[in-house]
Amino acid sequence: VYRFPSAEYAYQVRANQVLPETGVTEVTVYELGETDRRILSDIELDIREAPVREWELEIPADHAVASVTGAEVADYAVSGEESAGMRKLKVIFREPVAGRRLVHLTLEKNEAAKAGPWKLTPLGFPEAKSRRGSIGAVATAGYRLGVAASKGVAEVPLTFFPKKTAGLQQAFRLREGDWSVSLDVEALGQSVQADVFHLYSLKTGAVYGSVLINYFVVGAPATEWRVSVPEGIGNVDVTGQNVGRDWRREENTVIVPLTRPLSGAGTLLLTFERPMSAGGGTLTPGDVRPLGVQGERGFVQVVSPLQVNHKETSEGSLLRIDPSELPAEFRLLSSAPTIGVWQYTSPDFKISMDIEWFRDGETVDQVVDFAKLSSRVSRDGQWVTDARFFVKSRGRSALRVKFPDPGMLWEAKVDGSAVNARIDGGDTLIPLPAHGDPNRTVEIALRYGPEKADSGKVELTSPALEAPMVLGEWTIEGDEGRRLVPRGGNIGLVRPVLAEDGWSWLRRHRAGGFALLLTGLAALGAAAGNPRGARLFVSLFAGLLFLVLCGLLALDAHATRGAASDTLEYAAPVVPAGGALAVQLANQPEWLARVDWGVWLVLIVGIAIAGRGWWKKDRFWFACGAASVLAAFLGIRDGGVLFFSMLLLGGLSWWLPRVWAGVRSLKKRGKAAATAALGGLLLIGSAGNSEAADFRNAESISYECRISDGRLRGKLEFTLRAEAGDRFLLLAEPAVLSGFEGEGLHVVKAPLGKRKGWVIEAGAEGRLTGRANFEMPMPDPTKGWELPGGLAAARSLRVEWDQGGYEFLCDAAARVSAVEGLAAGRSGAEMLLPPVDPVVITARPKQRDVAGEETKFFSEVSNLFLTSPGVVNGLHRITIRPSQGRVEMLTMRVPAGFTVSDVSDGPVGSWRYDPGSGELRVPVEPAQDKEFRILVETQRGTDALPTSVEVAPVRADGSAGEVGLLGLIFSDEAQADSIREEGMSRVNPEDFDAALLPKNNQGAPLFPFQHAFRYSNGEPKAVLRVSPVSPELRSEFRQLVSLGDDRLVVSSDLDVLITRSGVFRLDLTVPDGLEIESATGDALSHWTEHAGDDGRVLTLHLSGKTLGVQTFSITMSGKPTGAVADWQTPRVSLRGASRETGVLTVVPERGLQVRAVNRRNVSQLDPR
Repeated sequence: VYRFPSAEYAYQVRANQVLPETGVTEVTVYELGETDRRILSDIELDIREAPVREWELEIPADHAVASVTGAEVADYAVSGEESAGMRKLKVIFREPVAGRRLVHLTLEKNEAAKAGPWKLTPLGFPEAKSRRGSIGAVATAGYRLGVAASKGVAEVPLTFFPKKTAGLQQAFRLREGDWSVSLDVEALGQSVQADVFHLYSLKTGAVYGSVLINYFVVGAPATEWRVSVPEGIGNVDVTGQNVGRDWRREENTVIVPLTRPLSGAGTLLLTFERPMSAGGGTLTPGDVRPLGVQGERGFVQVVSPLQVNHKETSEGSLLRIDPSELPAEFRLLSSAPTIGVWQYTSPDFKISMDIEWFRDGETVDQVVDFAKLSSRVSRDGQWVTDARFFVKSRGRSALRVKFPDPGMLWEAKVDGSAVNARIDGGDTLIPLPAHGDPNRTVEIALRYGPEKADSGKVELTSPALEAPMVLGEWTIEGDEGRRLVPRGGNIGLVRPVLAEDGWSWLRRHRAGGFALLLTGLAALGAAAGNPRGARLFVSLFAGLLFLVLCGLLALDAHATRGAASDTLEYAAPVVPAGGALAVQLANQPEWLARVDWGVWLVLIVGIAIAGRGWWKKDRFWFACGAASVLAAFLGIRDGGVLFFSMLLLGGLSWWLPRVWAGVRSLKKRGKAAATAALGGLLLIGSAGNSEAADFRNAESISYECRISDGRLRGKLEFTLRAEAGDRFLLLAEPAVLSGFEGEGLHVVKAPLGKRKGWVIEAGAEGRLTGRANFEMPMPDPTKGWELPGGLAAARSLRVEWDQGGYEFLCDAAARVSAVEGLAAGRSGAEMLLPPVDPVVITARPKQRDVAGEETKFFSEVSNLFLTSPGVVNGLHRITIRPSQGRVEMLTMRVPAGFTVSDVSDGPVGSWRYDPGSGELRVPVEPAQDKEFRILVETQRGTDALPTSVEVAPVRADGSAGEVGLLGLIFSDEAQADSIREEGMSRVNPEDFDAALLPKNNQGAPLFPFQHAFRYSNGEPKAVLRVSPVSPELRSEFRQLVSLGDDRLVVSSDLDVLITRSGVFRLDLTVPDGLEIESATGDALSHWTEHAGDDGRVLTLHLSGKTLGVQTFSITMSGKPTGAVADWQTPRVSLRGASRETGVLTVVPERGLQVRAVNRRNVSQLDPR
C-alpha cells in the first residue's frame, strides 16, 4: 500500500529472475519408407515470460537424429542414457530466444518396410506448459495403413492436415499430451497396365525395331520388367526410367531389374535388329510383348525410306488406321514414309507382311553440276565467251561438246591445265583426268567466239553438251557507251537491265501524281477570269503547292529511279543433254536505248500540235500539244525527273507574274508604340541608443535571511565610501525592497537590462551607512537561488530555513559554517563571500557521518562454476551494499573441497584463507560506505569422468540479508547427465551476470550457458553427475569398385563430420583380401593397419585434435573376382559412426556384366 500526496506521482516495478513458459505446437509425420522409417516433426515453440537458451525434448531411443534445424538453432546434444525407451535431445540456440520459434526435427531408423503392426512412438516435451498439434502417417508405395488402436487423438480428414504431405494415409489431431496410436501395415496387390508402341523400319538387308512400353503400376510397386522377344532378333538394347545396365536375356525373355521399386507411370524402350535378305522376306510386326501385365494395348507402325512392294495379312483385335491418327508423340518418332499403321486393344492379334524390294533405278554416267558462262560484246558486234563447267563422271574419259561452228573454240583447260581438244565429226571432245571417285568434280574452262558478227544485232549461243546440266548462269557485258537490249532467246533474265520509264514510276507513286493533278486543276480553276481577293489567294496558294509538289516529286524520282544495268544476267535451272542456250541482243548506243521509236513519234506530233496552237493563238491546240510533249517525256526511260522539271518550269512561268501583280496592289501599313516606366527606392534607417549605467562597489554588506512559507525575508546593512552623485546597486529583481534607512542616501528604481532593480545615490561625500529590508519568492531552496544584492569588498551572509536536516552550499563562498545554537527542525549557515557576481546558494540534505555508525550491509553473490575434466573452476562476484556505517573487513565461507586462488577486482587488501575452516578474510582498503564488488576465484579437483561433483555458493558472514545466483557451464569435453539442486530454484539464464562468462577475443562466450539457480537462505547446493563428451562421427562414402580381368580396384573417398568433441584418430574396417595401396587426407599424419576382433582395421592418425569436416581418400587392390554367381561387394566402414551414407559404384570392364542379386539397406540408382 502506498500513499501519495498529489496527483503527480509515478510507480515503477521491475521484475527479474522470471521463469519462461513454453507452449508446443507440433506437426509430426511418421514415414514408413522402403529401407528406413523416419519421423519428421515441425515443432513451433511459443516462449513467454522470459527467453530461453536451450530446450529439451524426449525422442525414441531406437531412432538416430538426422538433423535439427531452425532459424536460431546453433547445435543439439543427445543424451547417452535411456529411460523407458526414450532419450533426451537438447536443442541449443545461438542466443536467448523468445516468442514463436520453429524447429525442424528429423529422426531416422534403419528398418525396411514390412507388413504387420506399427506403433507410433510420441515425442516427449517435459518442459512444455501446453501441447497441441497434428500427427500424420505416410507409407511407401505398395503399403496401406490402417488404425488398430488410438488414445488421446482424434482422427481427422486428410485434407485437414496442416502440412501438405505426399502419400499421406492417416491424420490425427492431438487431444491429450499422453497419446498413443497403433497402425496395421498391409501389403497391397499389384496391377500393371501397358501402352505399347511398335515401330519397324525396313531397310536393305535388315529390319530395325523400337518398342516403347509405357507401364502404369497400381498397388504394390514393381521391381522388374519382363519382355517377350521372338527368336531371330539380335543387338537388343534396353533403356528407360530406373533402368540400369544389369538387364539380361534368358532365351526368349528379357528381364530388366529396376534400380528402385516403381509405382505409377514408368517407361521402357527396347531396340533390336532383325536380318532380312536382299530379295525380301516375311515380317511379323508386334511380336515383342510385355509379360506379367493385366492389360495391353497400343499401336503398330511400319515405315521404310525405300520403295517396298508388300502384301499384308492380319487377324485379331486390330484396326488399320491412317498415319495422321497416331498420337502426336508417336508421329514425331519417324520421318520415313509409312507402309502401314494398326491399333490394337488386346494382345491376341497377328500381323504378317511379305516384303519384296523394287529394282533400283539406274543413274547417269555423266552430269554437269554447274555451268557459268561469261560473254563480252564489243562495239562492232564481236563477242567472246568464257564457259566453266563442273562435271562429275563415272566411266567417262571425255566431255562431248558441240559448237555451232567447230572453229569457234579458242582455248580449253581442265582443272586449270591446258588440254588439246579433239574433233570427232561435228563434236569436240574435251579429255577428262582418270579417277575412281564418281563424286569428284572436274572443272572445265572453254573460251570460244564467232569468226564474224553483226554490229547491230547480236546472237549468242552456248555449246551443246552430251551430259545434262543441272544449273547454269550466263552474264553478258557490253562496251562502254553501249547498251545491250534483250530481243529474245530461250533463257530467262534474272533481273531487268533497262531503267523504268516515267509511266512506270507514276504507277508506283499514284498518290503523288493524283495530288499534283488536283493542285494544278485547283490553281487553274481559281485563276479563271480576273480573280480578286480570296480567289486570287486560293489560286496563288494552290500554284505554290503545285510547284512544291513538282520539286518534291522530281527529287523523289531522282532518288528512287531504277538504274540501268550494264550486265545482263541469265539463269537456266535444268538443261537436258544435247540442249543449247541462245540469246538475241540489240547492241545500241546508250541514248538510243533510252528512247523507243514510239516516243519520238509522240514527241514530234506534240511539237507540231503545240506549234499550230501557238501560231493560231488557240489555247486548246497548244494545251494538247504540250500534253503530248509531256507524255513523250514520260515515255523516256528514267524520264520522271525530266517530266517533273518541265512541269516546274511551266508552273513558275505561270505563277511568278501573278504573284508580282498581287504584291504591287498591296498597301503598306505600319504603326509603332513605346512605353517607359520609372521606379524609386525608399531607404528606411533606424537607430537606437542604449544606456548602460556603471555602479561602484560598497565597502561591506552584511545579509541576514530567513526562509519560511516559500519566501525569503531578509535585511542587509551596508557601509559606503562615496562622493556626491555616486551610484551603488542595492537589490535586483526578483527581490522586492520593503524598507530603507540611510542618512545622505536615497533609493531610486532603475532598469538593469531586461530586469529592474533598486539603486542607491549618494547625496554627500564621505563614509555612509544604511540598512534595508527585502523579500523574494523561494519555493524550493534545494534548486539554488541567486543572491540579489550588489557587490562589496566584504560580504557576509547568514541564512536560516525552517526545515531541519539541510545544509547550504555555495561554490563562490570563501567560507561556509553551520549556525550554532539552532533549534531542532531548523537549518542554517554563515558564509563569507568575495566580490564576485553572481553568487548561487543551494540547500541539500545533510550528509551523514558513517564513521560513527554501526556497520550493517547486505550481500548479493553471483557464483559461476566451469566444469572440465579433472577440475572445477569457480568465479564468485560478491556485491556488498552497506546500509549503515562503513565496511572494513569481510569474512566469507568457501564451500568444502574448494581452495581460493585469487581475490581481486575491488578495494581488496591482504586477504587470508584458512583451508581447515574454509574461512576467507578480506580486508576492505579503504573502508567503504557505498556499494562495491570483489571477485573471488576458487578451484577444486575431481575424479576421472564420469563422476559426481557437489558445488555450493560462497557465503558472506555478518550479512543482514543475502541473495544469490548459481550458474553452471561445462567445457567442450564434459557434459551434465543430471543436476540435483537443494535449497535453490531454477531461473532464466538471462538473469545471470553475463560479465562472469569466459569469452574469446571477439567477445563471444566460449561455452554455452545453460543452467542458473537462485537462492536466499538455508544451505543451497547442487550435485552434478558429469560425464565426458563423446565425439559424434558422421561419414559419407563415395566408393568406386572397378572389376577387371587382371585385378580388382576399390577407391573410397570418405567425408567425416566430427562434432561435439575432437578426435586424434579414426578407425576404419576394411575387407579381407585387399591390399591398401594409399591413404591420403589433409588432416592425416600417418596410417597403420592391424587385425581386430571383427576383421582388419585401418587406423588414420590425425595431425592433432580434429573437428569439422575432414576428407580422406583410400585406394585398395586385390585379385580379380572372375565369374561369380554371388559376390559380396567390398565395404569400407567407419567405426563409431552414428550414421553412414554414401554412393557405391560398380564399374565392370568390357565383357563383364554385373547385376544386383541381393541388397540390404541400399537403394539402387540409375548410373546415368
